[in-house]
Amino acid sequence: MARSVDHWAALAASGMTLAIYMGKTIAGPTARKLVGRGMSPALPVGIVVNAGRSDRSFHLGTLGVMAAGEVEMAGGPAIIFIGEAVKHGDWAEATAIAEQTFKVA
Repeated sequence: MARSVDHWAALAASGMTLAIYMGKTIAGPTARKLVGRGMSPALPVGIVVNAGRSDRSFHLGTLGVMAAGEVEMAGGPAIIFIGEAVKHGDWAEATAIAEQTFKVA
């Protein structure tokens, strides 16, 4: 995991947005390691739980909040996005857009 976190931190430092699939159980420890490797605790974080289901939920926060374990992610699997692009996304309309655009088999 340490090697992955170093790689993720380098990618995020370049300005790229990270997407961590199935990351709910490692969210807090990973965020702490990324902050420890110099990433800003103010970096935006967006989380989608149950992305392909009608009961999906969206959560916004920061890397620091996630590192402190204060992000609630109840339910199923989660996709975690970390980076500046998160704050520019239209999370309020995400459900409607997803329902019109994506099909899950």
